[in-house]
Amino acid sequence: MHVVVLSPLEPYPPRQANQQDIAGRITLLEAMGHEVTLVTFRDPDDNSGAPESAFEGRTEWLPMGVTSRLWSPYRTHRLFFRAANLYNERALSQLRSLLTAVDADLLWCEYSATMPLAHHVVVRDGFDCAVVCREHNDEVRHQLDQRYVEYILSDARVPSLSTVKATLTDLVGTIRCESLLFETADVVAPISKRDCQTFAKRHDSDVITHIPFHSPKELPQHEGQETDQLDAVFLGSTFKYVLNEEGATFLASDLVPELQHRNIDVRIHLLGDSPPAVAQDVDDRWLQCHGFVNDLDAFLNNMDISLVPVFHGTGFKVKCYESLRRGFPVIASPRALDEFDGTNGETYVEATTATEFADALERLQDVALRKEMGAAAAAQTDRSFCRKRTISVLETLLNGL
Repeated sequence: MHVVVLSPLEPYPPRQANQQDIAGRITLLEAMGHEVTLVTFRDPDDNSGAPESAFEGRTEWLPMGVTSRLWSPYRTHRLFFRAANLYNERALSQLRSLLTAVDADLLWCEYSATMPLAHHVVVRDGFDCAVVCREHNDEVRHQLDQRYVEYILSDARVPSLSTVKATLTDLVGTIRCESLLFETADVVAPISKRDCQTFAKRHDSDVITHIPFHSPKELPQHEGQETDQLDAVFLGSTFKYVLNEEGATFLASDLVPELQHRNIDVRIHLLGDSPPAVAQDVDDRWLQCHGFVNDLDAFLNNMDISLVPVFHGTGFKVKCYESLRRGFPVIASPRALDEFDGTNGETYVEATTATEFADALERLQDVALRKEMGAAAAAQTDRSFCRKRTISVLETLLNGL
């Protein structure tokens, strides 16, 4: 089977979580014997020629740019910003020509933002190939959650009229892309089991199949320390992202005072750019902000516990996956853990309030318990997200097309 993977972002090298998911799936498709052509996008103002890609197979580059409102049958100006930049006359023409040239059997789309292109080529133009879409988030709910945290839970922020207008425009466009998704795709493959359930209810559809996250990265196993003081890390990536900012603010404003009051010997470490001011103001004895680190594995060797205080949003929490897969004892919110098999108190610890997080940290001062929980986490995550299991899911999906 010749599979054309249409991705809004270049997945190589696979540094970020979404890049890892895309690159990992391409690796599995090739291992299964399928031929893969990667199609991604570049800035139309870049005149330096086609960029270099680390993908060893064929890579084609489509131009980004907003098309004429009069030309677009999808009212592109009302699509949310990602889709608006992807759907244009030149990109459509090049994609159409490529699918014909390689005689594609399957158009594998990443994100519903690619649906205007896919719908135009396959539904409107009638190109004969199957369509699968990997949906990385329930984008509608995810946007609503972000705005809820940013403007409803925060007393300090009042959105301007232009922000309200832009938010509503994005939301309407996101809903439109999701509608095209279910008009176009033979299979919708969310990354999250929770999103599968939401889509099934929202669209009364039976074309939804969950495909587990699969990363091409090999993660070293965490060994941990045997010191009295605990070092706990939150892998925030960037705290400009409001849901990560919410977690960092919780740690600084709620958890640190609880630890101080109970004199629990823990130091929290935030990894990621632009930490909130409230976190930067905490005494280094209790919380430290590190930004990005050059050698993540070496840094994590000096950590004891992973904290994942993610309370809102949809999709799959890769920061939780990486921590569990490495063999960290993990204390996380139910939202962060709802994609993972295991037993609370044995494989990980669920916590919502500062008191619950502090209780778990106090309990995990026991070195033997940390090692036992970390080993259980690594073993369970390996079973749930192993290569063999993901290939089996892909084989079943492709055989059913």
